[in-house]
Amino acid sequence: GVMYANGSGVPEDDTEAVHWFRLAADQGYDVAQFNLGKKFTFGEGVPEDDAEAVRWFRLAADQGYANAQYWLGEANYVSRKFPEAAEEFQKVVNDFPDSPKVPDAMLKLGFTYYELQKWDDARRTLEHVRKQYPDSTAAQLAETRLRRMRKEGH
Repeated sequence: GVMYANGSGVPEDDTEAVHWFRLAADQGYDVAQFNLGKKFTFGEGVPEDDAEAVRWFRLAADQGYANAQYWLGEANYVSRKFPEAAEEFQKVVNDFPDSPKVPDAMLKLGFTYYELQKWDDARRTLEHVRKQYPDSTAAQLAETRLRRMRKEGH
């Protein structure tokens, strides 16, 4: 599936990629489940379907795939289901502490607290991102949100 998704040695073809991802995902392969979730998220090779994307992300996350756990948070965040998003992003931080997705998950957790108007939690989380991951894009975005919060009086 990845070869068709990326056009590696074969013509790029999202429909064919979905076919191969689904075969592997149905066999329980977590990376294929994650990739299938992304295809449903963006409507690549299949109609866009958020519920189907979440279903595949959940299957992969339940097998310990950190990136899928992160995307569960993203799916809830963009759907404005902020309590659920916070829970999913917190799982990335707690359950996958060595994952490269942790800085982004912490950033999005801070953004989620902001949306929930939990100002102290948002500030504390965003400051932690800035201090813990100072050279990251997440730290830059955290600083931008912290400036916005100060400007807004939070």
